[in-house]
Amino acid sequence: MKHRAFVVSATSLLLAFAIISCGNGDVKERIPIGEKAAFLVLEDEQLVQPAPKAAVDRYGALVNPFPVLNVPMYRYVKGPSYDIFIGIALPNDGENPVDSIAQYSGSRLVARSENGEHVSLSMRRGDTSYVVTFPAALSNPRMVVAYVTTDSTAATAWFTDVAAMKRIGTPE
Repeated sequence: MKHRAFVVSATSLLLAFAIISCGNGDVKERIPIGEKAAFLVLEDEQLVQPAPKAAVDRYGALVNPFPVLNVPMYRYVKGPSYDIFIGIALPNDGENPVDSIAQYSGSRLVARSENGEHVSLSMRRGDTSYVVTFPAALSNPRMVVAYVTTDSTAATAWFTDVAAMKRIGTPE
């Protein structure tokens, strides 16, 4: 019984650490998104330009495999154990980009969260967990922030904490 309590406590501690490490930290640089916003890159992350082929392929397989939706990658940020992709959703024929990604048969929708500020999708494909967030403030053009990792606990923390929204700041 004590072992079980320790495992639960350790898991809770790791989850809290993941939330803190994903959402907080010193800002190293800002990726401009339009004239009024920027994505904040933290000290332990690196903006990689150009994105390596492996990152482009991973992004394409998870976030841009749709015949009715084009989501070109805008920027790639490499984290210690995760990747963050920023894309631009360009729907064809009035397709809803959120629904297209949520209903993609190559991945499993784990959870969906939305309010007036964002729509977030927690997805899983094989051993990869990813969270796709559509910030409402970045709707013209429609921007997409995708957090991709093999650590399902970190992905759950990113989704639960809506960490992508905490990373949208001003361009300064």
